[in-house]
Amino acid sequence: MARILVIDDSESVRLTLEYFLVGLGHSVTLVSDGPAGIREATVGRFDLLMVDVNMPGMSGLAVCAELRREPGHASLPIVIMTGAMNRLVADWACRAGASVVISKPFDWDSLKAMIDQKVAVRSN
Repeated sequence: MARILVIDDSESVRLTLEYFLVGLGHSVTLVSDGPAGIREATVGRFDLLMVDVNMPGMSGLAVCAELRREPGHASLPIVIMTGAMNRLVADWACRAGASVVISKPFDWDSLKAMIDQKVAVRSN
């Protein structure tokens, strides 16, 4: 299945996503901040990134924008996660290069479908 990098400062969110994604057969790497996420994304080979928008130090939007500047990450699906979904956040995420923006708490069926779709597109 897919190799997924989860970047979120909340341990409970990281562990919940790990449990869900591993249960679907994916390989998951967890990091707790933006700079560590960028380092991991740069050295690892991932099929999908899931990045929290609101993290101390470096926001998920900054992580997304920085990774998009890397030639090898132009087509990498980057999912921005937020607990405060609104039109402004969605617009900022799109400008940063996000593939999709999703709300917390998660709708698990929709999350699975989105991941399946993004991974399938990347595989082709």
